[in-house]
Amino acid sequence: EDGLARHSHVDDLRTRLQETSAADERFQLVEQYLLRCLEKKIMVPKGHPAVAYAVQMFEHSPAATPSIAKIADMANLSTERFIRVFKEEVGLTPKNYGSIVRFRLALRMIREERLNPSIDMALSSGYYDQSHLYREFHKYANMTPAELFRRQDILENHVPL
Repeated sequence: EDGLARHSHVDDLRTRLQETSAADERFQLVEQYLLRCLEKKIMVPKGHPAVAYAVQMFEHSPAATPSIAKIADMANLSTERFIRVFKEEVGLTPKNYGSIVRFRLALRMIREERLNPSIDMALSSGYYDQSHLYREFHKYANMTPAELFRRQDILENHVPL
Protein backbone atom coordinates (compact mmCIF):
# COMPACT_ATOMS: atom_id res chain seq x y z
CA GLU A 1 0.00 0.00 0.00
CA ASP A 2 1.15 3.51 -0.57
CA GLY A 3 1.67 5.99 2.24
CA LEU A 4 -1.74 7.68 1.86
CA ALA A 5 -3.69 4.43 2.09
CA ARG A 6 -1.71 3.40 5.15
CA HIS A 7 -2.52 6.69 6.88
CA SER A 8 -6.25 6.23 6.23
CA HIS A 9 -6.09 2.80 7.93
CA VAL A 10 -4.29 4.32 10.90
CA ASP A 11 -6.86 7.13 11.08
CA ASP A 12 -9.64 4.54 10.98
CA LEU A 13 -7.97 2.60 13.81
CA ARG A 14 -7.53 5.79 15.85
CA THR A 15 -11.22 6.66 15.42
CA ARG A 16 -12.33 3.16 16.41
CA LEU A 17 -10.07 3.26 19.48
CA GLN A 18 -11.52 6.61 20.54
CA GLU A 19 -15.03 5.20 20.21
CA THR A 20 -14.20 2.17 22.37
CA SER A 21 -13.83 2.51 26.13
CA ALA A 22 -13.09 -1.06 27.23
CA ALA A 23 -9.38 -1.85 27.38
CA ASP A 24 -9.77 -5.45 26.19
CA GLU A 25 -11.73 -4.29 23.12
CA ARG A 26 -9.03 -1.71 22.38
CA PHE A 27 -6.32 -4.35 22.57
CA GLN A 28 -8.37 -6.57 20.27
CA LEU A 29 -8.71 -3.74 17.71
CA VAL A 30 -4.97 -3.08 17.75
CA GLU A 31 -4.21 -6.79 17.53
CA GLN A 32 -6.53 -7.23 14.53
CA TYR A 33 -4.96 -4.21 12.82
CA LEU A 34 -1.43 -5.53 13.36
CA LEU A 35 -2.37 -9.03 12.18
CA ARG A 36 -3.87 -7.56 8.99
CA CYS A 37 -0.64 -5.63 8.42
CA LEU A 38 1.40 -8.78 8.97
CA GLU A 39 -0.79 -10.84 6.64
CA LYS A 40 -0.36 -8.27 3.88
CA LYS A 41 3.42 -8.37 4.29
CA ILE A 42 3.48 -12.17 4.25
CA MET A 43 1.03 -12.60 1.37
CA VAL A 44 2.68 -10.03 -0.92
CA PRO A 45 6.17 -11.27 -1.68
CA LYS A 46 8.56 -8.36 -1.91
CA GLY A 47 12.27 -8.04 -2.17
CA HIS A 48 14.95 -10.41 -3.24
CA PRO A 49 14.01 -14.11 -3.46
CA ALA A 50 17.29 -15.09 -1.80
CA VAL A 51 16.24 -13.18 1.31
CA ALA A 52 12.85 -14.90 1.34
CA TYR A 53 14.58 -18.27 0.94
CA ALA A 54 17.04 -17.55 3.75
CA VAL A 55 14.31 -16.39 6.14
CA GLN A 56 12.27 -19.48 5.32
CA MET A 57 15.27 -21.72 5.97
CA PHE A 58 16.09 -19.99 9.26
CA GLU A 59 12.49 -20.23 10.46
CA HIS A 60 11.61 -23.76 9.33
CA SER A 61 14.85 -25.69 9.64
CA PRO A 62 17.52 -23.78 11.56
CA ALA A 63 19.66 -26.88 11.95
CA ALA A 64 19.76 -27.43 8.17
CA THR A 65 20.13 -23.83 7.01
CA PRO A 66 22.87 -23.52 4.38
CA SER A 67 25.72 -21.14 5.07
CA ILE A 68 25.36 -17.47 4.15
CA ALA A 69 28.01 -17.96 1.47
CA LYS A 70 26.07 -20.91 0.00
CA ILE A 71 22.78 -18.96 -0.12
CA ALA A 72 24.58 -16.00 -1.70
CA ASP A 73 26.18 -18.31 -4.26
CA MET A 74 22.82 -19.91 -5.11
CA ALA A 75 21.42 -16.39 -5.67
CA ASN A 76 24.43 -15.47 -7.81
CA LEU A 77 25.39 -12.70 -5.36
CA SER A 78 28.60 -12.04 -3.51
CA THR A 79 28.39 -12.78 0.19
CA GLU A 80 28.82 -9.09 1.01
CA ARG A 81 26.03 -8.08 -1.39
CA PHE A 82 23.68 -10.74 0.00
CA ILE A 83 24.34 -9.55 3.57
CA ARG A 84 23.61 -5.95 2.52
CA VAL A 85 20.36 -6.92 0.74
CA PHE A 86 19.27 -9.10 3.68
CA LYS A 87 19.96 -6.32 6.18
CA GLU A 88 18.08 -3.75 4.05
CA GLU A 89 15.01 -5.99 3.89
CA VAL A 90 15.02 -7.63 7.33
CA GLY A 91 16.79 -5.06 9.47
CA LEU A 92 19.38 -7.50 10.78
CA THR A 93 22.32 -9.31 9.24
CA PRO A 94 21.65 -12.96 8.37
CA LYS A 95 23.98 -14.03 11.18
CA ASN A 96 22.08 -11.98 13.79
CA TYR A 97 18.71 -13.09 12.43
CA GLY A 98 19.74 -16.75 12.57
CA SER A 99 21.04 -16.29 16.09
CA ILE A 100 17.70 -14.88 17.27
CA VAL A 101 15.73 -17.64 15.52
CA ARG A 102 17.89 -20.33 17.17
CA PHE A 103 17.47 -18.68 20.56
CA ARG A 104 13.68 -18.43 20.16
CA LEU A 105 13.47 -22.08 19.14
CA ALA A 106 15.58 -23.25 22.09
CA LEU A 107 13.60 -21.00 24.44
CA ARG A 108 10.35 -22.47 23.12
CA MET A 109 11.68 -26.01 23.62
CA ILE A 110 12.56 -25.20 27.23
CA ARG A 111 9.34 -23.31 27.92
CA GLU A 112 6.67 -25.31 26.11
CA GLU A 113 8.14 -28.78 25.86
CA ARG A 114 9.95 -28.50 29.20
CA LEU A 115 13.07 -30.02 27.67
CA ASN A 116 16.09 -29.96 29.90
CA PRO A 117 18.95 -28.29 27.97
CA SER A 118 21.13 -30.95 26.38
CA ILE A 119 23.40 -31.49 23.41
CA ASP A 120 20.45 -32.97 21.46
CA MET A 121 18.36 -29.87 22.10
CA ALA A 122 21.28 -27.65 21.11
CA LEU A 123 21.80 -29.49 17.82
CA SER A 124 18.09 -29.63 16.94
CA SER A 125 17.87 -25.87 17.57
CA GLY A 126 20.64 -25.21 15.08
CA TYR A 127 23.57 -24.72 17.47
CA TYR A 128 26.94 -26.29 16.68
CA ASP A 129 27.35 -27.65 20.18
CA GLN A 130 26.16 -27.16 23.74
CA SER A 131 28.69 -24.41 24.51
CA HIS A 132 27.35 -22.44 21.51
CA LEU A 133 23.85 -22.75 23.02
CA TYR A 134 25.09 -21.59 26.43
CA ARG A 135 26.99 -18.60 24.97
CA GLU A 136 23.95 -17.34 23.06
CA PHE A 137 21.65 -17.87 26.05
CA HIS A 138 23.98 -15.83 28.17
CA LYS A 139 24.10 -13.16 25.45
CA TYR A 140 20.30 -12.84 25.12
CA ALA A 141 18.98 -13.92 28.53
CA ASN A 142 21.96 -13.25 30.79
CA MET A 143 21.51 -16.74 32.25
CA THR A 144 22.21 -20.31 31.26
CA PRO A 145 19.56 -22.52 29.62
CA ALA A 146 19.52 -24.66 32.77
CA GLU A 147 18.77 -21.61 34.94
CA LEU A 148 16.03 -20.60 32.53
CA PHE A 149 14.65 -24.16 32.60
CA ARG A 150 14.27 -23.93 36.39
CA ARG A 151 12.46 -20.58 36.23
CA GLN A 152 8.67 -20.64 36.34
CA ASP A 153 8.12 -17.03 35.29
CA ILE A 154 9.06 -17.46 31.62
CA LEU A 155 6.67 -15.77 29.20
CA GLU A 156 6.68 -16.19 25.44
CA ASN A 157 9.05 -13.72 23.75
CA HIS A 158 10.06 -12.39 27.16
CA VAL A 159 13.01 -13.43 29.22
CA PRO A 160 13.04 -12.18 32.82
CA LEU A 161 16.15 -10.26 33.78
